[in-house]
Amino acid sequence: MNKVSKDNTVGSQESLSKDQEEILVGLMLGDGCLELQHKNPRLRVDHSMKQKDYIEWLYSQFKDFCNQRPHQLNRVDKRNGRIYDHYLLTTRTSLAFRKYFNMFYAEKKKTIPKNLMDLLKSKLTLAVWYMDDGFKRGDCSSLYLCTSGFKLEDQKFLQEILEKLYGFKTKIHFASKNARIYFPVQFAKEFCNLVRPFILPQFTYKLL
Repeated sequence: MNKVSKDNTVGSQESLSKDQEEILVGLMLGDGCLELQHKNPRLRVDHSMKQKDYIEWLYSQFKDFCNQRPHQLNRVDKRNGRIYDHYLLTTRTSLAFRKYFNMFYAEKKKTIPKNLMDLLKSKLTLAVWYMDDGFKRGDCSSLYLCTSGFKLEDQKFLQEILEKLYGFKTKIHFASKNARIYFPVQFAKEFCNLVRPFILPQFTYKLL
């Protein structure tokens, strides 16, 4: 049985399952984050209320690490003063997340680990990455992975890995000076066929 200390930090006996590890990597490539609190990190995933079902699914995958269910919060956009509803999942801190925090963070910023070749072999990881932070273009059968949170050199490294592992030949496109990875039609269809079995019903609109 997992032991929990007084500060809700789980002891070293707790570990991630294979599926949890693969989902976590997808989240780290997307909008998910690991927040270091005290000595260990916790997982935080924050989306709009439109993605409530997705957050609930993530909760079902990580509920053994959670002290509370996901919940709705209001956020004020400082640019326009508008209030937006969002849905938040946070786990408790755990040593189980430490390995991935060390991999994906450098100087408090998210980065791409050098061993991503090994981590990106999972189709579940690709599917979570796409559900979390990808979209299909409305004007043609191509798609994007929104990678602007990473440095350009990291995005180019991601491109190399995607080509080596799956043969996807991607490009870097810029929108408002933000770079993201673009899949042309041929490779967008191949990507969708690869991840299709792992895409949740509410995200089938993203598939070709």
